[in-house]
Amino acid sequence: MITMAYDSYFTGETFRAMVSASALALEEKQTFLDSINVFPIPDGDTGINLTSTLKRVVMELNQYPDTMSIETAAKTISRGSFMGAKGNSGVILSQFMMGMSSKLQTYEEVTPLCFAESMIEGSDWAYRAVLNPREGTILTVVRETASAAVKAAKVKDTWIEVIQAAYKAANKSTKDTPNLLPVLKDAGVVDAGAQGFVYILGSWMSVLSEHLKTPLSQELLDEIEENELQARNINNLAISSVSQESFEFQYCTECIVLNPSIEADGLKAQLEEYGDSLFCVQGDEGIKIHIHTNEPEVVFEQIGEYGELVNLKVDDMEDQHTSLLEIEEED
Repeated sequence: MITMAYDSYFTGETFRAMVSASALALEEKQTFLDSINVFPIPDGDTGINLTSTLKRVVMELNQYPDTMSIETAAKTISRGSFMGAKGNSGVILSQFMMGMSSKLQTYEEVTPLCFAESMIEGSDWAYRAVLNPREGTILTVVRETASAAVKAAKVKDTWIEVIQAAYKAANKSTKDTPNLLPVLKDAGVVDAGAQGFVYILGSWMSVLSEHLKTPLSQELLDEIEENELQARNINNLAISSVSQESFEFQYCTECIVLNPSIEADGLKAQLEEYGDSLFCVQGDEGIKIHIHTNEPEVVFEQIGEYGELVNLKVDDMEDQHTSLLEIEEED
């Protein structure tokens, strides 16, 4: 766990430590999260994408001195999230972090209620980024977690009580995801992105517990242990239960177009015909594009008319699926 000196209130250093801890937690669970990734496409990379997204945020944060304000931390986390967002789950997480950061910048002092309200803003940003939001995913869990955090913050006056309430809500909501998405129930798993968010909340809880020198309740420690046991009992490679026929589009295609003057909505309307899982996310430097398509070259050509393209990536999702199945057969 990352340790450092903290002020009495939530600071930029607190936020940095929380994000750094969550990147480490996701890296530790990366292989497991990949193994239960069946929605929207069973390409087995949710753990990779979540970890990669937060690692870019940490890289941006590490460029600054040891002491940083809330405003600096929030702006840096927002930029790192935008530049590093990878895959469906990574883009959704990036929008959550950017929404949170935008709200946190408006406070002179961050109380538990301020933090909870920033989670609401993060949830709103995440939903707006998705063309056709589906319940039973990380979106649902983020929304229900933020709501629980605000509710707790209005009746409780300590950080640890609020973050514990948020974690418990995230865990409960994640366990319910198979009841909302049949593909998860058929595969015998929870949503991989949602489970990743539980790990993020758990790491944040640990940082705040250390910061406040307040131990977590035994009830919560028992819940964390139970959650770990249940996770280990989940189907080891659930993607094998999902047919490759689910791949209507073969390539996960991403890039950033550097042009702060273009609008995401207009670009989204132009790209809709080329695939699904489309995200066009506005940032200070331009727009982040993510789409599942059979024509990545055409997509890049269309986007390239608006500015310089950076961070280009094309993943063959069918090949990823096949490779994971081959690993299972070898085991």
